Amino acid sequence: MGIIKYYFILFLGLFIFAVTEPSYALSKPPNPRTIYQHFGNAPAYGSSDLGFLWFSVFDIALWSEEENWSYDSKFALRIKYNMSFTADEIADTSIDEIKNYYKMSRTEERQYRKILKAAYHNVTEGDSLTAVYTPNNSIRFYHNDRLTKTCTDMEFARKYVDIWLHPQARYTSLREDLLGEE
Repeated sequence: MGIIKYYFILFLGLFIFAVTEPSYALSKPPNPRTIYQHFGNAPAYGSSDLGFLWFSVFDIALWSEEENWSYDSKFALRIKYNMSFTADEIADTSIDEIKNYYKMSRTEERQYRKILKAAYHNVTEGDSLTAVYTPNNSIRFYHNDRLTKTCTDMEFARKYVDIWLHPQARYTSLREDLLGEE
């Protein structure tokens, strides 16, 4: 009788584990705090990564409050870095990327660099930078879910997000992944 009781308890334990474990294993982790504050637990609109050869530079995701993304609705871009960069390196690269699509006077370049240097901090592997774009209002920058800069210059905001979203973006597959295009 003892062996039957032993196997019954073992079977019951395995059964309970098998029934409950998938709910933990399949549950989606919550959105990062900044994304959650603006978009709740909505899934990312699209995501991608940027890498060269065997190096993964960053992972990027786009959230939108509308089903069909547009510049006329609130959205966020979140970059999770897989390498370390200084704030100056990120700002310089951002300025160079903006120049790929827009002419920029020296005054604008200085102004944009000042905004970016206030927004960016040095990043190490695992750090994130998030930009929340609110049309006709502002773009807010977060480093690891901590607000670093709010900018109301919407011309700059559009140029900044166009680094990834411009129709002639340098990394076309990244843009297509973010926007769900083929």
